Amino acid sequence: LTRLIMWLSLFLVSFFVSEHIRPTIGQSLSIDIQPNDVIVVQGWKATFNCSVDLMIAAIAWWMNGQPVITGGRFQVQADGSLSINETLQQDAGFYQCQATSGNQTVYSRRAQLSFAYITPSFDRNPEDKTVAIGSDTSFYCINSGSAPLADILWEKNGRPFLDGIASSTGIDSTRTTSSLQIPKVGKKAEGSYRCVATNKLLTNERVKSNAAYLTVNAPDVAPQFTVLPSDLVAVPGQPAQLRCSASGNPTPSVAWENGSGSIVANDSTVTVFANGSLHFTEVTANSITVNSTFRCVASNRAGTRRSLYVSVRVAQWTGKFVVEPSSVTAIAGENTTLRCTPPASVPTATVRWLKDFAPIQSRPEILVLASGDLWIAKVRPSDEGRYVCAAENPILHRSDLSQEAQLTVYVRPQIVLRPPASLAVVVGSVLRLNCSASGVPVPKIEWFLSSKPLQDDNNVTIDSQHLTIRTLSLEGEGTYECVASNAAGTISTQLSVDVQIPPVITNKPSNAVVSEGSRTDLLCEASGDPIPRIRWTGPSLDSYHGNQLILNNTNRTQKGIYSCIATNVAGSATISAFVDVQYGPEITFITPNTTSIVGDEVHYDCLAAGDPQPTVLWYRSNSVIGNSSNGTATIHFRSTKPSDDGVYMCTAVNVIGRSSAVRYLTIHEGPEINVPPSDVIEKIRGTISLQCQSSGIPTPSLRWQKDGSTVQAQRDATRQLSVSSDGTLSISDVSISDSGTYTCIVTNVVGSVNSSALVVIQGLSDPPRDVQAYTVSATEIALRWSPPTFTGNTDLSTYVLRYRVVGERTWRLAFQSAQLPFFSFEQLTPYTNYEFAVSAENRLGSSQMSNITRAITHQAAPAVPVIAAGVISSNTVQIAWSPPQPTNGILQFYELQYNAANEGLAANSTIVRIDSSTTNITVSGLLPFTAYISSVRASTGNETQLLWSNWSVPVTTRTKEGVPLEAPGNVSITAVGHRSISLQWTAPNLVSIQGNLQGYRVYYRIVEANSGVSVTDLQPGHNRSVSFVLSRLRPNTNYSIAVAAYNAASGGPLSSQIAAKTTEDVPEVAPTLRSLLATGPDSVLVSWFPPPVETHNGILRGYQIFYRKLSESVFSIDIVYENKTTFSSKRNHTIINLDVYSFYEINLTAFTTPGTSPASHSMVVRTGEGTPSPPTSLQAIRVTHTSITLTWQLPDFVNGVLRYYTVYYDSADVDGSTGLFQELSNETLITLVHLLPNTEYNISVTATTGYQEGPHSVLVRAKTIALPTSPPLPTTSRPTTGTTTTVATSQASTATSIEIHSPAAPTEKSEDDAITRTLIIVGSAIGVFLLVLGVILCGICCQTDGRNGKKETRCTCTCCGPKGKGRKRNTYKLSHFDNEDSEAGDFTNWALSTSENFSFKKPDDIVTFQDSFLHGQEDETDARGSNETLELGYDLSPIATSIADYEADAGYSTFKPDERPPSMPGPSPYSSHENLTTADQLASVENDMSGDADGFILDSAL
Repeated sequence: LTRLIMWLSLFLVSFFVSEHIRPTIGQSLSIDIQPNDVIVVQGWKATFNCSVDLMIAAIAWWMNGQPVITGGRFQVQADGSLSINETLQQDAGFYQCQATSGNQTVYSRRAQLSFAYITPSFDRNPEDKTVAIGSDTSFYCINSGSAPLADILWEKNGRPFLDGIASSTGIDSTRTTSSLQIPKVGKKAEGSYRCVATNKLLTNERVKSNAAYLTVNAPDVAPQFTVLPSDLVAVPGQPAQLRCSASGNPTPSVAWENGSGSIVANDSTVTVFANGSLHFTEVTANSITVNSTFRCVASNRAGTRRSLYVSVRVAQWTGKFVVEPSSVTAIAGENTTLRCTPPASVPTATVRWLKDFAPIQSRPEILVLASGDLWIAKVRPSDEGRYVCAAENPILHRSDLSQEAQLTVYVRPQIVLRPPASLAVVVGSVLRLNCSASGVPVPKIEWFLSSKPLQDDNNVTIDSQHLTIRTLSLEGEGTYECVASNAAGTISTQLSVDVQIPPVITNKPSNAVVSEGSRTDLLCEASGDPIPRIRWTGPSLDSYHGNQLILNNTNRTQKGIYSCIATNVAGSATISAFVDVQYGPEITFITPNTTSIVGDEVHYDCLAAGDPQPTVLWYRSNSVIGNSSNGTATIHFRSTKPSDDGVYMCTAVNVIGRSSAVRYLTIHEGPEINVPPSDVIEKIRGTISLQCQSSGIPTPSLRWQKDGSTVQAQRDATRQLSVSSDGTLSISDVSISDSGTYTCIVTNVVGSVNSSALVVIQGLSDPPRDVQAYTVSATEIALRWSPPTFTGNTDLSTYVLRYRVVGERTWRLAFQSAQLPFFSFEQLTPYTNYEFAVSAENRLGSSQMSNITRAITHQAAPAVPVIAAGVISSNTVQIAWSPPQPTNGILQFYELQYNAANEGLAANSTIVRIDSSTTNITVSGLLPFTAYISSVRASTGNETQLLWSNWSVPVTTRTKEGVPLEAPGNVSITAVGHRSISLQWTAPNLVSIQGNLQGYRVYYRIVEANSGVSVTDLQPGHNRSVSFVLSRLRPNTNYSIAVAAYNAASGGPLSSQIAAKTTEDVPEVAPTLRSLLATGPDSVLVSWFPPPVETHNGILRGYQIFYRKLSESVFSIDIVYENKTTFSSKRNHTIINLDVYSFYEINLTAFTTPGTSPASHSMVVRTGEGTPSPPTSLQAIRVTHTSITLTWQLPDFVNGVLRYYTVYYDSADVDGSTGLFQELSNETLITLVHLLPNTEYNISVTATTGYQEGPHSVLVRAKTIALPTSPPLPTTSRPTTGTTTTVATSQASTATSIEIHSPAAPTEKSEDDAITRTLIIVGSAIGVFLLVLGVILCGICCQTDGRNGKKETRCTCTCCGPKGKGRKRNTYKLSHFDNEDSEAGDFTNWALSTSENFSFKKPDDIVTFQDSFLHGQEDETDARGSNETLELGYDLSPIATSIADYEADAGYSTFKPDERPPSMPGPSPYSSHENLTTADQLASVENDMSGDADGFILDSAL
């Protein structure tokens, strides 16, 4: 009954517990997320995080040991964090989180709340340093304190210094040390350096350290001369100076040595100035400095350097040329030299040359040699003129001119008009060849034919440009050469002339008269060059061969004219022949004989008839004359002439015969002068011829008259007068008296005629008389004279006037009409002495010159000076001019006038009179950047009357620009962007610019950072209002801005400063992804650092976290908003609901209101292991009476690394069925042993990953085989709970004791919690009642026994534990015993306790202990005996039998979870009890956690 009650109570308790309470592993309360120290600005929000590992826990907060009362500014959030809004100074202190769950209470770490500050001082300031150039140096500083730690940067001369290597490190919680390394310093590194500490929370506060100055010393450098002394020529009686300066490090000192090597000391005559110059007070011919030598000596500690010796001489001038230039004749293109050796001079005289008293125009071919000679290369004709050598002493300013030298330039002949290279000319024609040449003197032209000279004759004419051959003969063929020559040289050109002959008919064809039907031949031959070609024309051409025409069987159609034509390139020749058929002729009419006077009209007609019609012809001297037509021949004399007198015969001819008749014509002719005399003008003592050729019938007579008197022939020694047979009158040695009118008279019987001619005998005129010159003005002289007495018996053509400057050799010419005996010479040079002469000219030439007279022109205003101006400063200009050329007199003064250019040279211009010796002036007191116009003039004359030149062409110059006087106005902000600010302002008054407005400078700086000023230049526009966009700014930043105008001189004043703040922009820099940590099967903790504060570009609102599985392409996004009260440099966020044990790519961006930053770099993480799915295909493959061999397949979803499998099995076949647990490896083949024979078991399997155990597989039932002989029933009570076997994997190193609560089968939690709790309470109460009843009943049957002097309680029933102890739990623990009091060799030093602890000395004891069970030794003996056993109080035979069966029947093999197990186990590998592998596989053997054990423990639920 007792046993029944106990079993029933245990069953009820286990039932309610197993059905309604899930088994859990016992956990202790802990805080997962500890609060961190927080630093805030007073008034900001502060937050302390706190999170526990249990969902049900009460959170409370403590401050400085006192509880925090929530509400108002203090709030505890749902996640346990503490928020403090609008923090106050009294909120500073230490905060601690308290978590309470049940009877557990834990505390977080103490987190401090403090307020941001920065101490306005430095514990260590940088120190001044002096270093050598090229070396390394460094500065250090430590700030006095800051929370959070200060950021330190370095400045040089007030601007950020970025060229060095700066590093900062926190040395404690409040102080930061910073160093600045500057490698290889240069001179530009010199300056003032300081630290600037800033607090990232207190952005408006900047703390600057004391400044340290870095001095960079250059290395020692030996002296180097920057100015070397040079030879000195001094003016006598004047001071002089030798200059010398040197550079080096340190700055060298300068001294002077004389020629003897002694140092020159300062005295009254010589001084060494501080700049190194050697100053001589006065230099004289007797001074010791004259012809002395000195050198400059520069010294410093790096060395000494000496210059070369230089001399000091006194200036001298003799004034007499050593060699004077002389006249030279040169040929153009060649080189020539004009000699000149200047006077002796100290220093050597400078030589310049004048041409025609003007400076020589410079060109590379003209050089003044060191000797003073003028060398002209490739002389030009324009170089001809008068040359003067001018020598000057530049020190004494004395100069002299040499005598004049004439350079005459000859030019070689050049042919300017050339004949063609070849020419073809027809013989007998005119050959005219052109050839002319230029040169100086004028070249002579000569012609040659085939190298033989040609001379003028009746057929050949040669002049300066032409060769004319009137009739070209064959001898004229050949090569013609034109040769031009003068004193400078000779040049020639050639051409070839080919003489061509036109065709000439040498054998003419004859007219042919034939009878019809007969044959006639016409023959024609011609000559010429080239040989002519012959062709025929006519009414009918039967055939012809070259020059022969054959007419066969003639007929009337062939009657006509046949022509022979001979042609070549020179021309053509034609001859004709008439072919006719004649019939018997008969003359029917003929004009009778006629007498006529020359000039009358006469007709002679002759008519004939015939069949065929005859040809009627008139003949005279066997020559056909007149016309013939239609049987009629006519002779028509329109105006008869004497040659027409004679016999004429008319003949009519045809093929039959001929008929003729004769007539006579008689002609009379009156006298006629065919060649009348011509007027003759002849020089005295010349010869004249007057022709008079006449004709008439009969022949007339001829006579001459002079001025109406008959001329008589005469002859004497010098003079002859005669009349030739042809009527020509000739007179030789004529005189003025032979002048007159000569008449030729011709007479015959018909009448008389005459003709007259004028004869004039002429000579040269006498010179003009009484020549006088009168000065009219500075440029005009009037000349008067009387005409000559005798003009040469002809009219004067002109007067030739000669004039020149006195002293010149060449006369200049002027011409005046013969009717005007006076002349005015204008455009003469003022203030110049001229001489004049006059000659008269008629057709025969010019008379002798008159007497020479002289006159001097008056002074005149000089030429206009040439002015130039240069700018010195904004209110000063330099004006210079060159003396007028020519001066036209004696220069007296210059006058300069100037005024503002916009006003012009008006009445208000400033005029300054300047002495003629000055040619420049400095004008000051002008306005900046103002255009000034200036002009200059010069005067000659005298004090009573000044002659002023015209004002020069005005020159305009502008003073330099001045600094602007006015700032831009109305500066305003028109728009603000995130990186730009739009500005607008009005331009300053143009006058205040004082120059060209080159633009504006916009000055701007960041207000909070107290940074240096940045400058941006802007080009000016044309509008009064100026707009500008200031770009490339930092977003969300306050700027201070000012504007100034600038010109070329400088920038003007700044405008009033205005403030503007740029708008927010997206962050510039991505957050820094720090780490990814898988915090669960479906969650990852992301940690990152925010972007640097200076790159936020605004208020950082939060972050976007992008994540995706590597097998997918689309990112998911988590948005994390920034917590303003969190000032940690690290941020965290947990991504949840991810896939189990999967790889994820994660990156993130930061965002402000305008947008997001660039993405950070990506990292990959795998989520944690999760719950695996149930194993599959579970089946029993072998069954024995005490074992079942199982196999299964891997879970479909492992969700991690598979650690081990757990096999659950129990049996309900027998009341009080036995359940055992079995630990298994991660194999999918296992044999359950120690089973009851002939018992059906319910079996399931779970898989466990690193995360947790998974659900059960499908339940499998298997029944063991019945034994032939059943073993004794166990005497110990057996639990009714199910048995759990855990299969361990490779975690052998884990040394923890696992307490397993084993339900028979897992169930789900009831949906109705109230019902569940009720059932638990009722069932537990019943079970406890029954259990207490069973214990009471069990106690009744227990007895007290004493052995070995000890009183013990023995229990004879099997419901209690050993030694009569009450069983407290179903778990028996075989553990290591404590061997501190045991001696070596103890075999069974163990005792039974309430927890059923069995202790063994060494591992072999376990085997011995097993043997005691297998042999059934139950006698209680001495525990110290080596062969003694202990009666346990219950039957262990099932365990022993199972072990034996296992060793005998089944071997154990190890497989990995993903390998397929063999279908059957192999034979047992264990042959003796010395191998403990079997025992190790049956129990979980662990190290005792007490630290002093060296045995093993076995946990088993029975």
